[in-house]
Amino acid sequence: MADLLAFARHEFRLAAPHGRAGAGTLRDHLRAVERQTGRTPAGLRGPRRPAGTDALWRAFLDLHTQRGHDGGEPLPLAWRDVEAWCALRRVRLRPVDLDALRLLDREYLASRAGAAAAPDPAGGGDDDWSRD
Repeated sequence: MADLLAFARHEFRLAAPHGRAGAGTLRDHLRAVERQTGRTPAGLRGPRRPAGTDALWRAFLDLHTQRGHDGGEPLPLAWRDVEAWCALRRVRLRPVDLDALRLLDREYLASRAGAAAAPDPAGGGDDDWSRD
């Protein structure tokens, strides 16, 4: 799980807005540097997605694109949204998969908030997942 979270942290950092509004993402900026110099900037190189996590990562991305927002800020994924996604996709997630989705979601929200510390990997705390 730690390898997947390291991959996710890197991806979320690359997807973050870069510079002034409308200037694109950090990934866009680094790709432009790469095109101009012919060299891959170190910031583009990061952990690879661990083997065997493709379906879980795709599930997270699919759920992520449907997440709600409040005042422009992303809301945590809710159990009811995961349940609806599973029913629509005819997917049965194991408890360990649900825990992984929750950790990925918390990592995403922490990256948006600019949090210095990573989410508690033990899953403690009170969040929307525990209230649904």
